[in-house]
Amino acid sequence: DYILKSELRSSELIQVLKKIEKDRDARRGGLKIHAHSESVANSALGEYTSRQHEHNKYVDKALNYIHEHYNEAISLADVAGQVHRSPEHFSRLFKEVTGENFSVYLINYRLIQARHLLVNTDLKITEIAFKVGYQNPSYFSRLYKKYMGITPEEERRQHDSKSK
Repeated sequence: DYILKSELRSSELIQVLKKIEKDRDARRGGLKIHAHSESVANSALGEYTSRQHEHNKYVDKALNYIHEHYNEAISLADVAGQVHRSPEHFSRLFKEVTGENFSVYLINYRLIQARHLLVNTDLKITEIAFKVGYQNPSYFSRLYKKYMGITPEEERRQHDSKSK
């Protein structure tokens, strides 16, 4: 079987290891080989699961940092430093665990926070941009439109009309 590393999931790995085990048993036959093959598969699976748990731990710590500091100027390198990983390694781990690139995750998280402020406060859009980590309000508005499908002004107007 062919598995893309970027799309590897533990359930797929388990299936492939079981298939390998069955294929080996069929080719070689015998109980001794079966027991050895099962032991190798279980060992590989245990090692993989342990690595996944370790990866999740780093990403969980990174997510907590992002959620606490999203309103600051933070970068991939900053967050990678917080979890003591190189930016390249952290970027791969983050994508593997969350399914999203770091930058896309950060943008989405900031925009969700911005939506909350747009709907629940009377802050100016410029103030909201600063509060969610953007120093350039027009860039914030462009990102909001791109990712949310409407401008911050439209978001606020829609909510105001619904609440009346």
